[in-house]
Amino acid sequence: MPTIISKFAKRSFDTLEGLGYSRELVSKGLITGAVALYCLRLTYPVVRDKLTANVGRGSATDPAHNHRNENNNLTKQPPPDDPEAKKEQIIIAKRNRQRQAGRQPGLNIDFLLQLRQLIRIMVPRLLCEESGLLAVHTLCLVSRTFLSIYVASMEGAIVKFIVRKDVRNFVLMLLKWFGIAIPATFINSMIRYLENKLALAFR
Repeated sequence: MPTIISKFAKRSFDTLEGLGYSRELVSKGLITGAVALYCLRLTYPVVRDKLTANVGRGSATDPAHNHRNENNNLTKQPPPDDPEAKKEQIIIAKRNRQRQAGRQPGLNIDFLLQLRQLIRIMVPRLLCEESGLLAVHTLCLVSRTFLSIYVASMEGAIVKFIVRKDVRNFVLMLLKWFGIAIPATFINSMIRYLENKLALAFR
């Protein structure tokens, strides 16, 4: 399948070059079109929600407009000076806002306030068991990152010595690799253990 696609692309480029278009120009056009389609895909739901919200707002303010009740039946909207009708409109608007908020979760002030309350519950003081577990867990994560980088460089050196047929350096690097594997395994197990301990402490 990739071969067929590459052949088709080559023929298309050759045809366009015959018409006087360069490959760079065609590539830029394709990339621009793809980016424009992706931006359209991202912005379309937002624009659609805005338009439906404006239409809903217009129908709510129009006294002669029919609307649907909770059973999805069309009913005549009562006069605007009726206090019961105003209460019903407020309740419907509040439900619509809650549904929209449920459909589109995001980072807002309510989320930050709830997160702050949760953190106060999970970590009550600066010097407590939970903060100590968090500090040790962070230290283990940083150590694992440095160990991963060091092991990757060692593996590159091992492959280099294999290609050079340097047996002595290959054996030395292999022994170093086995020496690093022991603390790396311990740190990985420690991270899992600390994650479980933190989950229990937070509960």
